[in-house]
Amino acid sequence: MARRAGITISRDDLLDAALLKFAQLGFEGTKVGGIAEQAGITPGALYFHFKSKEDLFLSLVEREFAKTVISPPAANLSLREMLVYAGRQLVDMFRSNPPFTKIIFIEGIKNPQIAAPFYRQLLRQTGILEAELRRHFRIAENDGSAILHYASRFFLGAVGWAEMALDLFGGRQQEQVEDSQMIELYVDIFLKGLEGIVPPSSP
Repeated sequence: MARRAGITISRDDLLDAALLKFAQLGFEGTKVGGIAEQAGITPGALYFHFKSKEDLFLSLVEREFAKTVISPPAANLSLREMLVYAGRQLVDMFRSNPPFTKIIFIEGIKNPQIAAPFYRQLLRQTGILEAELRRHFRIAENDGSAILHYASRFFLGAVGWAEMALDLFGGRQQEQVEDSQMIELYVDIFLKGLEGIVPPSSP
C-alpha cells in the first residue's frame, strides 16, 4: 500500500481516484500523474500497484463490474415480463454508477479498443438475460437463426445505450419520465418490431 502523510492509501483508493479522473478527462486526457495527484501520492507509488494506465483502467472495469450482480429471472415469465425484467436490470446497473457509465459511453465512441474490456464484462453480466430471451425465441446454439440471435442482443444493447444517453445528456430530467414508463416503451417498440418475424414460445 502507498502512504500519504502517514495515511495508508489502498488499491481501492487509487481506483477511486482513477474513476474520478477518467470521468472528468477521458482515458486519453488522463495522465498517471494526475491520478496520483488526485490520490495524494507520487506516480512512483501508483506504479507499485499498477504497471500502466491501461492496467489501471482494466482493474477499474473489473472492480466496478464485480459490484454488479444481475439476478436470474423468476421461472415461467412471459416474453413481455422477461423483457421488462431485463430492462429493469440494465437500468439499475447503469444507474448505479454514473461516473463509470460516463467513462464507458465516451470511450466506447472515442476509443473502442480501450473500451473492449468493458464490453466483454458486459456480455458476461448480461448472459443470463440473453439466454432467457433466446429461450423464448426457441433459439438453439447451432440452428443458424442469426436474426433472432441478434434480436436479444439488440434489445439489451438498445436499452443500455438509451439509458446511458438519457443520464449523461440530461434527457431524463427534461422529459421527467419514470423508469417504469421508459422500460415499457422499450418493450413495446421491441415487440412491435418482432411481429411477423417469429411467434414467441409460451412460457
